[in-house]
Amino acid sequence: MTLPFEIMLVLGIVGFYLFDSAMLLYANELIFAEKNGKWVFGRPESGWQMLGKNLYMPNPLTPDYPLFRACWVVASASNERQEDIEALRQFLNVLNPLRYMTFGLFALLLIWLPIVLLGFGTGLGLLLLLGVIYCTITVMLAQIYRQREELGLSGKTFAKLAFDSLACAPFALNLVRKITLNRSLVGDPICFAHQVLDADAFAQLVQALCHRVDEEIEFEDEASPRCGALKDFRNRIASMAS
Repeated sequence: MTLPFEIMLVLGIVGFYLFDSAMLLYANELIFAEKNGKWVFGRPESGWQMLGKNLYMPNPLTPDYPLFRACWVVASASNERQEDIEALRQFLNVLNPLRYMTFGLFALLLIWLPIVLLGFGTGLGLLLLLGVIYCTITVMLAQIYRQREELGLSGKTFAKLAFDSLACAPFALNLVRKITLNRSLVGDPICFAHQVLDADAFAQLVQALCHRVDEEIEFEDEASPRCGALKDFRNRIASMAS
């Protein structure tokens, strides 16, 4: 049974968006997301893997939330230079107009476009809506270009973002995520988490990391230097949550 063109187009839009959103993370990588001034964390779950990495899917309903990728290492030191929270906050403030436009584009692509397609077909209404969608994407790219230095984007990176967004409109929904994932967090991500997460969220993070470290300790020789380093790391992060 062949699906109608309108339904296939809607499924294609959703599929391209989810494909572009999906990430492959190593077991020691973390994702931090800022949601209306509150920070949360995400981590890859064990399961489907590719090239030694685990699949991680951000919340598809929140493309306007910035994401930051960080990697925790056993040898990280708590006294090394850490992320400047005020500078990070200023970076996020620069992104605010783009976040609002991303929310509008989400409504156009994943709410209004299916309504127009399924309710009115591929007529004049669809052409007008596509015009509005691409005007929105163009304004978003112009905003990014004007602020590319504040956002830490090179000309090559901006050109790739622009090409992807104009060639495939659903990819434009991830512009905020791609910009923030392009920015590294300075220093130890555990110390960063201790600064920005609330007590309950940080305790959950420490519990998850301790469980992961315990799994690694099981495969180490008790007398090996790495086993001692893992235990020291576990004790350090556990003490931060107490």
